[in-house]
Amino acid sequence: LKSLGVKDIGKMVKTFPALFSYNIEGNMAPKVEYLKSLGVADIGHTVEMFPALFAYSIEENMKPKVDYLLNILHYSMDVIAKHTAIFGYSLQNRIIPRREYLLSKGVDSKGGVGTVLDNLIIEKRRDDK
Repeated sequence: LKSLGVKDIGKMVKTFPALFSYNIEGNMAPKVEYLKSLGVADIGHTVEMFPALFAYSIEENMKPKVDYLLNILHYSMDVIAKHTAIFGYSLQNRIIPRREYLLSKGVDSKGGVGTVLDNLIIEKRRDDK
């Protein structure tokens, strides 16, 4: 992890204790390689911000979300790398419905950053209760 640029391994373990149980070659290395293949510049920071990333399947979780965010919402990989917690949200039950909600309110989320992405991943707006 230090070789990836992780500055505070202790904080990562405190945030995500299951990190100790993961096999480096069988679990962690493939995810690091996948992030590298996407052009993530600061992998150390990316995994340090969301160590639970190592818990997710590349094929079943990471690829579908990256595909959706890059090809449907037109986000850059830099934006995705900065908002790694998005890997913890369900694509079908949270991200897509939130985008549909925003579209229904006249907000086009294509290529946007900041509040649009935040609204995709955080709680719905008050008027949707």
